[in-house]
Amino acid sequence: MNNLNQGLDGRGRKLGTPGSFCIGCAATPPATDIALDLERLHRKIEAGAQFIMTQPVYDPETLISYFERYKQEYGPLTIPILVGLQPLHSYQQAEKFHNEVPGIVIPEAVRERLRLAGDQACDTGLEIIKELFDAILPYIQGTYIMPLDRYDLVGELLPYIRQQTVDRGSENIVGL
Repeated sequence: MNNLNQGLDGRGRKLGTPGSFCIGCAATPPATDIALDLERLHRKIEAGAQFIMTQPVYDPETLISYFERYKQEYGPLTIPILVGLQPLHSYQQAEKFHNEVPGIVIPEAVRERLRLAGDQACDTGLEIIKELFDAILPYIQGTYIMPLDRYDLVGELLPYIRQQTVDRGSENIVGL
């Protein structure tokens, strides 16, 4: 992609016109092998990535320590971090994601809050995401919301995120 943006094909030959692709890459802050994930992230950035999109995150310390470790090992990040926010609507959903979806780790405390919430788990899931967002806002440049066909959750979450970013002077942080 970086070559195409420079007007080169896969073999380094000139093309008629350079491309104008926005190049993103993935990061998995709760990865089981952090060193390997950070090394891969660094290679992606060196290859021309222009922004980072994380897997859904449910623990602010995991996200913060992941990028602090990147900074210690590779230097400061020079591209934006877009964190994935995925509101959970039930204890069963949290358990399924935690146990069956690679790259998603939902802390026991979050799963327990959803279990105790019972029929109110959807509201609790939104509270959890709002708390998470508040904690990570100083460390990120953007977010994207993954509603998984629960667009009503976006309708409740988006105004909150917009207000928090305006209140903290971080406008234009939200994406869908």
